[in-house]
Amino acid sequence: MAEYRKLALDLIVADGTADEAEIKLLKKHLYADGKIDQEEVVFILDLRAALGRKDKEATNPVFDKFVLKVITDYLFTEGKSISDDDVALTKKITNDKKIDIAEVKKFFTKIKKDLASHAGLVKLADDYVKKNP
Repeated sequence: MAEYRKLALDLIVADGTADEAEIKLLKKHLYADGKIDQEEVVFILDLRAALGRKDKEATNPVFDKFVLKVITDYLFTEGKSISDDDVALTKKITNDKKIDIAEVKKFFTKIKKDLASHAGLVKLADDYVKKNP
């Protein structure tokens, strides 16, 4: 059986970037059921990591913004309880040195405002802002 997840990663990474058309297709399929689940977040983070391996110097602010939106939508899923795995996924992307600091700060501002009851995410946000004033 074909590994469709790997195929999708390889196709997007082939040219070294996720362009607007690819992001549009990703959005269409990831949001087809109206929500983002953990498996989809892991896929997007794997895709971002694969793009980083393809070109270690490249940055893609448009894709990074999309990645942060996917994570935000996942964390804000109605009725969702934030787990330690969720904090680890969030930390994985926000610890990346190539991601746009301004976008991560916007992301954490929303997290602190709307998920202030989750100590792990708030601490992650506070630590990020301290490291990136």
